[in-house]
Amino acid sequence: VLCTNCVFISYSSNIYKFSTPSLSGVYYLRETPSSTTCGNGVCESGETSSTCPADCATSPPGGGGGGGGGTITPTTPTTPTTPTIPPGYDFKIDPNFIQLQMEKGTYYQKFVNVTNNGTNPLTITLSITGLENFIFPEVLQFSLSPGESKNLRLDIYVSSARPADVYIGKIFFRSSQLTKEANVILQVKEADALFDIRTEMLKKYIPPGGRVRANVSLINKGDLRNFDVHLEYKIIDFNQNVYTIKKEDFAIEQYYNNVFFLDLPSNISIGDYLFYSQVSYKNVSASSYDTFVVEEISTISWFILMIIIIIAAYLIYRHYKEKKLKHQFEFTKKSKKYEKESRKLSKQIPNEVPKLPDDLE
Repeated sequence: VLCTNCVFISYSSNIYKFSTPSLSGVYYLRETPSSTTCGNGVCESGETSSTCPADCATSPPGGGGGGGGGTITPTTPTTPTTPTIPPGYDFKIDPNFIQLQMEKGTYYQKFVNVTNNGTNPLTITLSITGLENFIFPEVLQFSLSPGESKNLRLDIYVSSARPADVYIGKIFFRSSQLTKEANVILQVKEADALFDIRTEMLKKYIPPGGRVRANVSLINKGDLRNFDVHLEYKIIDFNQNVYTIKKEDFAIEQYYNNVFFLDLPSNISIGDYLFYSQVSYKNVSASSYDTFVVEEISTISWFILMIIIIIAAYLIYRHYKEKKLKHQFEFTKKSKKYEKESRKLSKQIPNEVPKLPDDLE
């Protein structure tokens, strides 16, 4: 809840005092440092690559990509490379992928375990992108000795004023030597939603330029029937870039189910993505998603696939040939048997018709 009529009184000894004529719902207080700290591994507001090169790296010129036919390429995709870890410096975050589903006006705690796997002490600083209005870490910076672990508490709060939707973002864990991240998906739902929508990928691994197919199911929980709804579905990455988008309108009774597809750009980056779908009617909407991975098929994989296809083709040919030979053998066997029976029968038949007695003439 955003307190619009709160009046600040004082703040000392970690105690914040304010006054308000009325209180309703759940409130949270967020403290933002008033000054930046160069060297903490976070490029904060007011820092640049010239004033603090240790935190803010110089950004190389970015390339652009053209869009058309429902395809959007905000940047030139590149294949992610594995970062080089300095000797003696390493840490692990578990889990590194967080999926949450919450109703509006609710609060939840999530713990992330951070372990120093290196041989040197580390000072780790946290920052959040995309979900900074939902996720509030208990601390923004902490230190770990070699082999030490910390269960970091994340306080997650969804205001009643937030629209029901799928929100995505990242939690960055930065030290002076390396940076790691955790992808986060937060699905916010209405307590009494008009629609229930579900999205399910038919294939989880898609090559660049491939076709993504998802089964989208809708349930109309209201009393109104046979009315038009608007469906929007698209591909999103965890940096909130949209790559392909389509929109459709159709009528719904109580249930609706169909398979929808989107074509990936041929130069899309390797990595994790969302197939996002949202149904809306007037000012009411509901959203859902499913995740998939864009990955290239390596030369070795192609070679193995070709070997499998060749072996399968050979086995099919061999089975067909053996079946054909079996039929020929059975036919020959039956033919010989028929010929043998015919000869036997022909021997039993006299060559001349016996003459009838004279008294029968």
